[in-house]
Amino acid sequence: MIPRIGGLRLEAVTTNALRDLYRSLAEPGVGRHGKGLAPHSVKHTYTFVNLVLEDALRLRVLKENPNKPIPRPKFERRDANHWTPTEAAEFLARTAADELWPAW
Repeated sequence: MIPRIGGLRLEAVTTNALRDLYRSLAEPGVGRHGKGLAPHSVKHTYTFVNLVLEDALRLRVLKENPNKPIPRPKFERRDANHWTPTEAAEFLARTAADELWPAW
């Protein structure tokens, strides 16, 4: 967020600047692995920015929330891939000699 809107005064943050921010977060080169942020991370960023701007409204620092016209980003939930009890037992059996076995 800082490279896009970090240098702006609060009242200078616009709807277009926020749209550009959310779009840029998913672009390659962003994030720890350079693959862009995951959709749920973009949604969390949107929620955080919205909370800050709503506080600014409540405190009368802003007259309107520039985030309001932007729809909340959506993402598809994926089912978690859990091991079955048999698979977990097999993993523990195969790693019994590993020095990290107590952590497993």
